[in-house]
Amino acid sequence: MDPEHRPLTCPYGHSLEPGATRVGWAPCDCPPAWAGHKGHRTYWCERCRTAGWTSISYNPEHVPADGVRGRHPR
Repeated sequence: MDPEHRPLTCPYGHSLEPGATRVGWAPCDCPPAWAGHKGHRTYWCERCRTAGWTSISYNPEHVPADGVRGRHPR
């Protein structure tokens, strides 16, 4: 995956710079993920984690399946 397409901030506005982000991968069957590598590159905000929140950004963007609201990659 092209690192230039990584998100710059988490959903709460924290910068996802090196040292403040955990990068991983999650399998998923949503259409954008399935079109690529059958999953998402994940970006976990460490600042949110230390505040007791969970914020994850996905590349490609996660799109829930029809009729399934709010479902995240497994």
